[in-house]
Amino acid sequence: MNNFKIFYSSTIFILNALIMFAIIILILPFMAQEVQDISPKLYINIYFDHLQLYSIFCSVLLSLPLTYVLYKKNFKFKKRFLTICIQLLLLTCLILLVYYNFNYLNELMDSPTYE
Repeated sequence: MNNFKIFYSSTIFILNALIMFAIIILILPFMAQEVQDISPKLYINIYFDHLQLYSIFCSVLLSLPLTYVLYKKNFKFKKRFLTICIQLLLLTCLILLVYYNFNYLNELMDSPTYE
C-alpha cells in the first residue's frame, strides 16, 4: 500500500507539473506585450535569455501545493484513478492546444509592437 501512495504522489506531481508547464506556455506569449511595455530589459531577460528556466521553475513551484492538497485528500482507489484520468485528459487538451497554436504563440512572443 505504501508503494502505491508513492506511485500516486509522484504521478500526481509529474502530471501537475506538466499541466502547469503547458498553461505557462500558453499564457507567456499573451503577456509579452505588457512585459515589453513595463521594461524592455525585463522582456529580454525573461523571453530571450531564460524562458525555459523560468517556465520549468514556475511549473514545478506551482504544482507543489496542488500535489500536496491532492495527496492529503483521503481518496479511495477509484477516486485516485479518476483524478489521474482527469489530469491526463486535461494535459492532452492543453498539449493539443499548444501544438495547433505553436506558430501563433511564437509570433506573439517574438514581435511585440514598439509604440
